Amino acid sequence: KVTLWDGATKVGESVFVGASYYASTTLSGDFTVPKDGSKLLTAKVDVAAQGTSQAGVPGSLVQVDIPAGTQGG
Repeated sequence: KVTLWDGATKVGESVFVGASYYASTTLSGDFTVPKDGSKLLTAKVDVAAQGTSQAGVPGSLVQVDIPAGTQGG
């Protein structure tokens, strides 16, 4: 599961289904980006347990990709 946060406010969540390595998130909360400014969102990722006999693989890449030209409505 991946959650997106604006400070202490959760603004989005996505869940990976089955063996999929991809998931898309639709923002569920509001946040404001200042004119000519930027906004820092925090992505929190729950990963599988790692270690002997565990499902997780150490060193796996977690990547967030925002398609070019994507904007809010």
